[in-house]
Amino acid sequence: MSGIRPAPEGSESLQVPADLWVVFVTEGKFPEVLQGMWADAATEWFSASPYRWAPGPEMLSVQVESGGVRGRGQLWIPR
Repeated sequence: MSGIRPAPEGSESLQVPADLWVVFVTEGKFPEVLQGMWADAATEWFSASPYRWAPGPEMLSVQVESGGVRGRGQLWIPR
C-alpha cells in the first residue's frame, strides 16, 4: 500500500501509531480465501511463532475481481 489517501466521504479515519505488524497476503476464491486467512493467522501462525497478537486495530485490504468470484487481500495484525 503506497501513499496516504483521504478517507472517503461519509467514513471516519483513525490515526494508528507506528508499530510492528505481521502481514498476511492471500489470493483465491472469494470470500473463502479471506476467511481462511483469518483462521490460519489466528490458529496456525500465531500459535507456531514466538509473537503474540498485540492490542491495536487489525487492518484488512480486499480487492474483489472476476465478477466477485476471486479476491485478494492483505491482513495486518499488530504483534
